[in-house]
Amino acid sequence: MAGAAAALLLIGALSGSVGAAGWAPAGSLPGLGSGEIWQVAFAPLNPLMAAAATDNGVYVSSDGGNTWTASGLHGSRVWAVAFSDQPDQEVSLYAGLADDGIRVSVDDGTSWSDDSTGLPNLDVREFAVTIEGMAAGTDDGVALSSAGATWYSGGLTGDSISALAGASGPSGPVFFAGVDYPNTGSTFLYRRNPAAGQWLPISSGLQVGDVVNSISMGATSQTVTTNPVLVTTVKGTYRSGDGGTTWTASTGIPQNTYLTDATFSPLDPNLVYAGADAGGSSGGGLFRSTDAGQSF
Repeated sequence: MAGAAAALLLIGALSGSVGAAGWAPAGSLPGLGSGEIWQVAFAPLNPLMAAAATDNGVYVSSDGGNTWTASGLHGSRVWAVAFSDQPDQEVSLYAGLADDGIRVSVDDGTSWSDDSTGLPNLDVREFAVTIEGMAAGTDDGVALSSAGATWYSGGLTGDSISALAGASGPSGPVFFAGVDYPNTGSTFLYRRNPAAGQWLPISSGLQVGDVVNSISMGATSQTVTTNPVLVTTVKGTYRSGDGGTTWTASTGIPQNTYLTDATFSPLDPNLVYAGADAGGSSGGGLFRSTDAGQSF
């Protein structure tokens, strides 16, 4: 459940049930059994509304993760969940399924409809949502959508997309994509230029062969004017404070420990929580950064 680790750890902070000095367990997911939790997402305008992508469909919570119920989408493996980010529209909840496309719900998970029109591949592994548009990472490149209703191929065909992140920009949404099974070369991290519509490979400052586990983008503030970006890979964790132009390795992480997930606080661009699952073994750990991922 590496993909859900950092998001799960934020449940208490977002719901106000725990403070910085301690943690409280989230509620159990009835009927999940030994199934995996792959990802957790919170509604941007309502942090008490959460959704979890699991081996048994989507679970939803209306109290910040204290209690969970099975949604109307169950019985299928769901890799990813995401909420829409348009303040003037009804909230939509998206689910990316293993080899079965995208489903969308506009009633907090009670009912779902197929939203796979135009997808280049039906194995949907990740979402990135901005006010100006969405991206879906698939086992064969990226799909893009202006409003989440219909999709079209957005490039990186042949690559299996393991991570996505996005933010609004002056020329349109800026997306970062991470790859774990590349067929187009040795690059594992890309940034999409919204003006040209091209994916630009990023390798400066990264080690060769850095399979990407997660990408997280922090919010901006009065003092942080460019969205910080944090990338966790199989060879280290890297941070950019200038939109992906330059990267530096994060410090403070124990030797031979590699973070598998990281999430910026939506309220503080300097606060990051990260987790290492040690390849699914009993090892790993929880880490925190108070300088936007420069050190943990």
